[in-house]
Amino acid sequence: MAEGDTFAIGALVRKRAELAGLIERHRAELEALTANLGHLDATPRLFDPEIRLDAIRPKAPRPAADPGRPAITTRMVLDALRRAGEPLGAREIAARLLAEMDPDADDAKLLRAMAERVGEALRKQRVKGVVACAHEQNGRWLCNLNESE
Repeated sequence: MAEGDTFAIGALVRKRAELAGLIERHRAELEALTANLGHLDATPRLFDPEIRLDAIRPKAPRPAADPGRPAITTRMVLDALRRAGEPLGAREIAARLLAEMDPDADDAKLLRAMAERVGEALRKQRVKGVVACAHEQNGRWLCNLNESE
């Protein structure tokens, strides 16, 4: 056996051990979930012995949040507008929120993604009447909280 083969075999052995460990962990999780489902199925049967539990369709889990997409909530956007006390654009709000989250962050791509999310939140709140937006001559939209808020 050549020296290169030894490294390859070692790497394959480590990978196999890793996958086997994942299978064991997921098998244990599956057994626990199955036991919990059995316990849960017993409860409706106490109230209705004729219930058809097999007719309940499984609900698919929600996909995990996109790690590349910043977690910006409408509450955060409205709070930034409230603290600013003046009309701001989506990019300005995003820059302020980014500075609060990570003062050392200086990533144009992240700022652009955050500004998109802030813009979505502002559009939804404008439709609800919570936010008023005005179009400036340079093409930017500036938004502010409505007086009643």
